[in-house]
Amino acid sequence: MVRKAQPSPGDLVFAKVKGFPAWPARVQGRQPNGKFAIFFYGTFETASLKNSEIWPYDAESKDKFCIPTVVKRKGYLEGLDQIEHTPEIAPILADVVLEAAAKPKTSPAPIVLKKPVKMLDGTPIKPPGSSGSSPPASGKRGKKEATEDGEEGAAKRSHLEDAPEVSSPSTVSRSGRVIKPKKNIYDEATVASDQGEESKVADKIIEEPRKVWVKLVASGDLVEINLDRDKPARWESGHQKLQWELATARNALKFKQQVAGGAFIPEEVRKKLVEKTALAPEEEEVLRRAATLTKRRKKVAWLKTEQEMVDIDIGIRRSLSASNPQIPRCVTHLTALLSLPLQPLMLVKQPNTVDTLRRLRKYAGPSDLSGYSATERQEIARGVKQVKERSAAVLARLASLFPGFTASSGTFPDYLEEQVAKHLEATKGWPEDKVLGMTGEAGAG
Repeated sequence: MVRKAQPSPGDLVFAKVKGFPAWPARVQGRQPNGKFAIFFYGTFETASLKNSEIWPYDAESKDKFCIPTVVKRKGYLEGLDQIEHTPEIAPILADVVLEAAAKPKTSPAPIVLKKPVKMLDGTPIKPPGSSGSSPPASGKRGKKEATEDGEEGAAKRSHLEDAPEVSSPSTVSRSGRVIKPKKNIYDEATVASDQGEESKVADKIIEEPRKVWVKLVASGDLVEINLDRDKPARWESGHQKLQWELATARNALKFKQQVAGGAFIPEEVRKKLVEKTALAPEEEEVLRRAATLTKRRKKVAWLKTEQEMVDIDIGIRRSLSASNPQIPRCVTHLTALLSLPLQPLMLVKQPNTVDTLRRLRKYAGPSDLSGYSATERQEIARGVKQVKERSAAVLARLASLFPGFTASSGTFPDYLEEQVAKHLEATKGWPEDKVLGMTGEAGAG
């Protein structure tokens, strides 16, 4: 399979994490360590993988990775649908360093307490209306001031109360009303703490529950587990909340291992197992097509191997012709035959291969050596020895393919002859193309 030298951000690929099959995914970007940020369709998980763990998403890769044992996994079919129709759901991060910039924290403005204004000698100036103030006004002057205080008092008092020159944490207006200082959120928090209102601050609705993904060892499925399922609706204090979160964090890994190994089955896992037993009609159709395609590919591979065995047998016979024997070529053919993934039925259908090997064990080389020099005769003798040894090794390997054959039952060629007779009896009356197309026991096409 041809692999791209370096994937690019946005490429659709098959990516493999250790312990999981190759999964439809997208390259999000290049990371500083040389690896690639990968987004997996279907599960929406991410990983950091090397180039050797990534394959292009093409027809060849789909034929290799989309096999029945993989496509039935939860989320795989959804991943194939997403990579085909909605690949844009995976964001592209480009070749940048994936770091989250910390936001600067702004410190709260300091609280300034306004002090009363003092005279040059240090004597504080008392607000009007307090004890020791100037004597009350009398006559028309007093009435005029009273009228002004009644009509424009509100505006003047507001102006005087906000003026920083005469304001204080607690002062009195000209009319005798006590002026309270403006509230500050930081003062309120401090006062709440001083007054023992910790329970009111902590008594709030719990945030979104924390969750973790667990891979079940038995089935290989990924299940989402809610770690905070039993969390209280409200906290009695901030200390209680802190203790709960610390205990949950300490037990999260142990809990995950218990669920993965099957020692503990939470409600989420039980629902996952129930859902897995039923497949949608679309999933059943995909599995049926995948199974049919896999069966056809196995049959084609079987028949190709069988044809290669027949071609090697013909090549061996031609290389050892009486007129011009080519012993090195015969040794090469025997080596190739030794490495073929042969099956017992192949030999039953093509028994001539075993007959050729049986004869090679007694091969003596050219009958007339008068035209060869002494050096050539030595090479021929060495080649004849190799042919005998290699043919015996191939014949022993072929005999090991048949569990029913033992050395006490006779020679392997005789045993194979009995198996051929049984095969001919079982396929008696069959069309020739059906017999030649067999890739299993008698009765299976």
